[in-house]
Amino acid sequence: MTMNAAIPVESRASDAGYVRTHSKAGLASLLIALLFPLLMCSIFLIVLVLQLQIENEAFTYFLMILSGSIAAVIAHLSGLIMGFVGVRNKQRKKLLSVLGIIFNTLPLLLAGVICILFVAFLIHPFPLGPK
Repeated sequence: MTMNAAIPVESRASDAGYVRTHSKAGLASLLIALLFPLLMCSIFLIVLVLQLQIENEAFTYFLMILSGSIAAVIAHLSGLIMGFVGVRNKQRKKLLSVLGIIFNTLPLLLAGVICILFVAFLIHPFPLGPK
């Protein structure tokens, strides 16, 4: 029987009963990515129902978009950071962390593209009507 000098025999015996579980940070990251849009939709529906009592509806829409955008950036950035924390944990499974990173990155990229297009439209607007 040959023994590998790089791997001690004791470490194999101690790893036999160890089961790797998913990272809690990775689970939290994935839940933020999946549940935050549902939360924002429910809040927007509540505001739309309550809008009947508010006279200035343009201001209501402005506040909804502004507060939703700021909350989305904060939530998805924190979910992205939690995903990276979950990936860095060597004793845990990384599937939920990677899914959390992917699903938190997509809305941030979409928001970035929208901001770039908005700034480009401000710099060089295109005519909307016929010439």
